[in-house]
Amino acid sequence: KTINFRDQMENNLVLWLNDFGEEYVHGMPETLSIVGGAVAETGGQPLVMKKDGGLFEIYTSLTAGTYSFDDTNLSGGGTVTEDGVYRIRVDYHTDPVTVDRQKINRLYAWYPWGQLDLFDLSYAGNSTFKVEDKTWTPTSDNRFRIRMQVGDDNTIETYGPKDGGTFVLIGNGQWGAGNDYNYGVDKSKYFKTGLPFSMTVDLSPATGYSVTVTDYISDQDINDYSLTVMGSSVPNGEGATGKVGYAQMYQQYLASEAQHSWTVIHKSVNGNNTTQLMARWGRDFLPTKSRYIYYGLSLANEGIRTSGQTAFNSYQNNMATLIAWARDIGRVPLAGNVYPQSLYNATDYNYVKRMNLLMHEWDIPTVNLLGAVDDGNGRWVSDCRYDDGHPNTKGHTEMFYAFVPSLLDALSEGKAQPQLDGSTSITLTKDNAQQIVWNPENILHSFTLSFSFKTGATSGTIASFTTENNSSAYLEIDADGKLVYHTVSASGQLKSSASVNDGTWHQVSLTHYYARGATFLYMDGIPVTGSIAERLAPTRFCLNDIENTLESVDFRDLFFHRSGMTPEEIAALHSGRMLKSSLEIYAPLDDSAGTPDLYNSAQSLNTLSMEDQNSSSDIEDIIYMMDTDFKEIAIYSITGQLVLLSSDTYLNSLDTLKTGVYVVKMATWKGEMTTRKIAVK
Repeated sequence: KTINFRDQMENNLVLWLNDFGEEYVHGMPETLSIVGGAVAETGGQPLVMKKDGGLFEIYTSLTAGTYSFDDTNLSGGGTVTEDGVYRIRVDYHTDPVTVDRQKINRLYAWYPWGQLDLFDLSYAGNSTFKVEDKTWTPTSDNRFRIRMQVGDDNTIETYGPKDGGTFVLIGNGQWGAGNDYNYGVDKSKYFKTGLPFSMTVDLSPATGYSVTVTDYISDQDINDYSLTVMGSSVPNGEGATGKVGYAQMYQQYLASEAQHSWTVIHKSVNGNNTTQLMARWGRDFLPTKSRYIYYGLSLANEGIRTSGQTAFNSYQNNMATLIAWARDIGRVPLAGNVYPQSLYNATDYNYVKRMNLLMHEWDIPTVNLLGAVDDGNGRWVSDCRYDDGHPNTKGHTEMFYAFVPSLLDALSEGKAQPQLDGSTSITLTKDNAQQIVWNPENILHSFTLSFSFKTGATSGTIASFTTENNSSAYLEIDADGKLVYHTVSASGQLKSSASVNDGTWHQVSLTHYYARGATFLYMDGIPVTGSIAERLAPTRFCLNDIENTLESVDFRDLFFHRSGMTPEEIAALHSGRMLKSSLEIYAPLDDSAGTPDLYNSAQSLNTLSMEDQNSSSDIEDIIYMMDTDFKEIAIYSITGQLVLLSSDTYLNSLDTLKTGVYVVKMATWKGEMTTRKIAVK
């Protein structure tokens, strides 16, 4: 069967398409190889050429010597007198068969718009040419082509793209044929940001000829304990005294409290939106050699007040790109969630809340800044406002407190993002009264405490906390089976309308906005009527209670966030969505193995411990522990106030403890935490 038959009798040549649609020339072999001592890359062994219809071609390095072809109908071969990279073509369309060899003197990227040579690519073996660690920032058009200079007269051949990523010989004019010259390259990533890239021109026989551009990755000298902050004016410290804003406060905290010695580099530019940050990303971020990058941008700069959904989409899409860019070169991205602005209206606030909720579920660590300084309408709390677009020092401080203190240390140890479990639980009973306790890692203002419980009992405390001034607040199931929040203040209480001791699972969420001065209670994702006007700074939390204990209660999925949460966030949490922004603790809770598993899977190094009525130790035991393998020992009053923090100078201070009961938290060098209760007589 033949198609498109053509007979050139004068050349005694027959050309047709075979059953597979492939061009076939009479007398042409199915494959063709070159062989001989000059074929350097294979040590003289046969090197298969690329077949394109009736034409065979190979780009390879040759050394002085001879070579031949494995087609017995081809006479002779060739002699090489000068080492180099050559292109050999064997054309079966002619009679006799034409053999052409040209030396490749140069292969380079060429810029038609400016008619400029950009950079050369070096031969890398296996018919490929490469260049690494190149940057290019064109002034306008960013399309390019590939050029070769071949033969004794350095004839210029220009190649442009073809379908499927391959390329084809075109004219040498400025524009030639075709429109697309960039081979699918991400224009904004490489050619507008200064991000280094590598380019490969692949002319190997096994592939369709192609041009690829990839990230240039070099981990040499990358600082594994370095964070670069890139954002706009708020992370630049605007509005704060001395421009010491939330990002600078976090830097100070890391310098004094972190496990590792962290370097923080600030690369924020006032007024930046996502597009502007992308344009400077490569040239500003890469020289810092930081392993971690924090993005701090706002919807206001994105144009949310005038462009609405368009600005929303721009922020979302560009942030995804910035995150991908960081990961592409082995960096770890973090982000601050969007935050208030004093000119926002109800529509703007809805966009802000939507984006804030989305960022909770991004697969990077994020910080819920909105939950620290929101007045409930998307604007700055009045005494946190510097101007419409910026917080003052107080506002910056509240935003700083929303950071999980040990986040970077946890990331540096490879701690992964938490995954919602919901399949395990832990049972605590009155017969063996126990409570799960933890202390916030740093000063805590705004927070949200959420957990699920199941009980049929009444009259008992299911959670409590103490504040910096030793006041206590607690969540109790009263005699009617309803959940009651008893505040530290005298301004009343919050109480569920329905009973919760029905033997089914319920989720309680207590959210506190410190700057706003308000506490809200939610049952199963629905707000309990009312709020409490108060400002809380808890230092210790307990789940269950040793003294006022329910007969039996099951707990699961304990969440502790360092920010307040909107009704939309609480509803999402109740629906089973994993909200991770500012999440210091997430403990699924599990006692299925017989011993309580209190592992905190949030990206922090904070830990939970179990206390019971028999967990007392002698003070001599504590002194012994301080001399052994414990990194740090902290002693708290029973109300949660820090009394002593271990060091050599504090050993003798144990003798000064007043009579009473104390809680001792001991951290090992491995990050394990033990809690004991001691009685000083």
